[in-house]
Amino acid sequence: MRIDVPAALVLLALGTAAYLVWRVRRKKTAPPAGGDHSAYTQALNCLLEGGEEEAIRKLREAVREDTQNIDAYIRLGDLLRQRGELENALRVHRGLTVRSISDQTVLESLYRSLAEDYLACGKYQEAIACAKKIRAMNKRNAFPLRLMVRVYEIQREWDKAYEMEEELEKLERKRGRPFLALHKSHSGYDLLKRGKPREAERYFKDALRLDSECVPALLYLGDIYFQDGNLRRAISLWELIVTRFPKIAHIVFERLEKAYFERGNLGDIVAVYEAVLRDSPKNVRTLVELACLHQKKGDLREAVRVLREALEYDPSSTLARQHLIGFLHEMGQTEQAIDETKKLLEVISPRTEDFVCSECGYRSSDVLWRCPKCQEWETFI
Repeated sequence: MRIDVPAALVLLALGTAAYLVWRVRRKKTAPPAGGDHSAYTQALNCLLEGGEEEAIRKLREAVREDTQNIDAYIRLGDLLRQRGELENALRVHRGLTVRSISDQTVLESLYRSLAEDYLACGKYQEAIACAKKIRAMNKRNAFPLRLMVRVYEIQREWDKAYEMEEELEKLERKRGRPFLALHKSHSGYDLLKRGKPREAERYFKDALRLDSECVPALLYLGDIYFQDGNLRRAISLWELIVTRFPKIAHIVFERLEKAYFERGNLGDIVAVYEAVLRDSPKNVRTLVELACLHQKKGDLREAVRVLREALEYDPSSTLARQHLIGFLHEMGQTEQAIDETKKLLEVISPRTEDFVCSECGYRSSDVLWRCPKCQEWETFI
């Protein structure tokens, strides 16, 4: 077939144009050599490396590149919240709620972030509403239950908080009745501190029905009985702690001493110390308490002997050495007191609290069952 020259030129031009269009499109869609260098991917890399400022910049660039990248928006809002820009975080996350999002996992993630925003802003009812939305979407998601516990505790709505803890325990089956008893005790302790012993008493009794050996319930219910003048019941609860938990028996020693004194049989506390030492002969805290009792009875020589025994077991015990210095000084043994002071200075630390949270390092001079800083349970050592 014979083709005219002008027609051939037209066909060649069209073919060339088509080829160029194909090359341009291929260049736009093909991934760059060496991997994906999109702003979103760079932002994720920054997050992995801890570069939050750069991650925020890249996420902003990512949502400009692709306004449908919902995950980029969510992550951007989360970073803004973490940086303290609460209103900006809310604006980003709330803006996504008017979009049509079909992926349930993404939708749960969005409402989780929004709930955290509201919680950080102190907008508790809005946070609860978001948690309930997640709960309606996915009954197996534990996050909304945990958030509602936090909010109800902040608002001191203890019954609602406990109800959510029960639901969480049914879902996760991790901690059981002893933990639920601890939660009841925590609620009761808050009420007790606020001068509501009758309400607190109900919570402590509920805790003991869940776990008959719940230490804080035994401890603080005993305090209520002591204040009511019911020394027998107070002593029975505190003695149970000594029997079952000798390693922390010292938390009730002072209480028991007062109760025995009120009943006119202070000498009974010696039997308590001896019982603990039979099971735990190297219990330094108990030896210190026993030494202090000997000092109160005027037997300084025996008090010093007991303290020296305690320091054989734990030479770094500042509590035992401080008492030893005081008792030696009281006996007029100044040289020995000075020697012990030098030893104390060798081991003393700026902080002498007994209990430290294993999660966040919070320190306390009192035994605690929940950390007031990180809110974790049973982390004190």
